[in-house]
Amino acid sequence: MNKRLFVSIDIPQYTRERLVSESEKIFPENEWRHADKDNLHITLAFLGSVPEEKIDDIKVFLEDAARDIKHFTVEINKIILGGGSRNKTMVWAEIDKNTVLESLAYKIKQGLYDIGFESLKKDTDRFTPHITLARKRNPLKKSSIPDDLSISVSEVFTAKSVDLMESTLGNVKLEYIKLSAAQLNES
Repeated sequence: MNKRLFVSIDIPQYTRERLVSESEKIFPENEWRHADKDNLHITLAFLGSVPEEKIDDIKVFLEDAARDIKHFTVEINKIILGGGSRNKTMVWAEIDKNTVLESLAYKIKQGLYDIGFESLKKDTDRFTPHITLARKRNPLKKSSIPDDLSISVSEVFTAKSVDLMESTLGNVKLEYIKLSAAQLNES
């Protein structure tokens, strides 16, 4: 059986609550479907449908990759519309430029490509770090929110692990299940 997997950085609860609160104040529920705060994360690599027998290989790779990276700081300073150059269909918490995060994403994508995830080859050079807070309910309908909207927020947290996540469709909503957490180096 296959599982729908991705690799991510987890976000602390206080940051999740603040980001969801700010997003819900600005983006009307009738136009935007807000993400469940428990599902917020920074995606490093999307693997898609993966045979269960490959999951242990991914976990071992992530443990090895994480061991060489120290805890690092992630800074969020604004909420913007994202997801496309012409039609902004998502609300993002934009992550400030972070060379450690970018290097980690590249290392993970390249390493997973090397162990057989060929779909990641085309994706190794592209990384736009963000947290998806909401999606437009009707992507074709013009939003009441201007495309160039930028909301100032100030959130800082320490990334401590790289997580292997499974995405499942529950009874009513999308659910993310943490399959493993590869701890970053503390020193």
